[in-house]
Amino acid sequence: MPPGSDTVDFTNAQKWAEGLAERGRLPPQGGDPPHGGGLDELSRRVGVLEADVKEIKVDLKSLVKDAAAIKERLAGIEGRLSNLPTTFQMLTWFVGISLGLVGLVFTIARTVALH
Repeated sequence: MPPGSDTVDFTNAQKWAEGLAERGRLPPQGGDPPHGGGLDELSRRVGVLEADVKEIKVDLKSLVKDAAAIKERLAGIEGRLSNLPTTFQMLTWFVGISLGLVGLVFTIARTVALH
């Protein structure tokens, strides 16, 4: 919209919406309801929707149970990971053991060399 103009140009928006409708991503606007409409048709369609909602509720309950099980497993994994030694701790252990073994080898070598 140019400065000072009171009108908005929707040409590009209209083309965009038409492109979406052509690709089946936007429902057609206006007109009669599908299948001729009527109260009987509406009741049938509402019944189908209600049945679908029941299935969705069952699926949702299953997903909630699965999510709870995943949370429990994740908590267990986090607990085990928190008990693992860090890299620094492992490196310190390795250096300490190595120095101890080197000292032991030198002590044995010195003792054997003296006899």
